[in-house]
Amino acid sequence: MVTFAFSPNSIRNATFSPHPNGQPLYTLSTDVRSNSKTTIANAQTGAVVAYIERNEILPDTVKFSGRNEGKKMRVSKWLVAGKTPDKFPVTFMETKLGRCIWKSDPSYRLALFRPDDVKYASPIAHIQNAQQQLLLLIDDQLFKEDEVVYTNDEQMVNLVDILAAVSYLEGKLRGGDRPPNIGQGMAQEALISTAMGTQ
Repeated sequence: MVTFAFSPNSIRNATFSPHPNGQPLYTLSTDVRSNSKTTIANAQTGAVVAYIERNEILPDTVKFSGRNEGKKMRVSKWLVAGKTPDKFPVTFMETKLGRCIWKSDPSYRLALFRPDDVKYASPIAHIQNAQQQLLLLIDDQLFKEDEVVYTNDEQMVNLVDILAAVSYLEGKLRGGDRPPNIGQGMAQEALISTAMGTQ
């Protein structure tokens, strides 16, 4: 697993860096007035790589540079709501490893699983809270061989997608950008399920 950190503990306004002492890769910034538009940009060049817009009435939208001609698309076409065979709400997302599954998890809070991991036993990406710092752990198999140098946004599609997905899904869970209460147990899992079922 490769570990990244959000500093400060925010998924809408933060610097995203390899943990513990890596150089910043991306910045996440959300407009103060509406708290509904999040921009993810390359921390070194300032180039925007993803833009998420949450709407109260119209569908939420997302835009990635170099994809779909840079045009907006509905979040529901990128993060596809679905259910497990036992009717548990999940969200599907295309990755290098295929159509992976975002799912709430008692151990990891929010985790991404391989398409063939039918028991959801080994997440390939998951959130972790450590000493008040929000961490994101990602399986290095999601990276291309030359991606580990973190220099080419177009080659880092999986990292950008995962970062954007975490910002969106975790943001829905937090109801904005309030720190999560990890001690909520089953109530917390129900909240995640609700968030993931309302794309």
